[in-house]
Amino acid sequence: MTAAPVLHQTKEVTMLARLFRRRIATPAGLFNGAFFDVRTLFVLEHDELPSVCLVADIDGARAYAFLNERIGAHVERTYQHTHFDHEEGKLLFTSTIYVLPGKRMIEVGAKYVEVLHAGDFHFAHSLAKELAAFRLSPREAPIGFVRNGNLN
Repeated sequence: MTAAPVLHQTKEVTMLARLFRRRIATPAGLFNGAFFDVRTLFVLEHDELPSVCLVADIDGARAYAFLNERIGAHVERTYQHTHFDHEEGKLLFTSTIYVLPGKRMIEVGAKYVEVLHAGDFHFAHSLAKELAAFRLSPREAPIGFVRNGNLN
């Protein structure tokens, strides 16, 4: 009679246990506004908190086109929230999430891009520098007293 093998707490056993324990009891934390939250998706996918690199005040449509060209071949999955614009007669994106290999995700919004990663700072910072080229023209602050004509 042979004895049953003793399972030691190895990395494989821990990963297998996490796989079978992982359940979304309630999706309340996943959904934020009209679309789901990319940070929560990252934690659910990779079981760790991401580092986040934000590039704000940029033209999201131009950044989206750039990212499709730059990382399109490496994208594993894409999630997109779109809306129909009646004036333009077509679907426009509100938010797009790219899932990349190496524990990386990218969210593109109308005026921002967030790069989420698990320690790949070189990738995030170099991509942020490239995305900075799509900065929206800064609005000049008014000088002096501004009067609103509707108050008269």
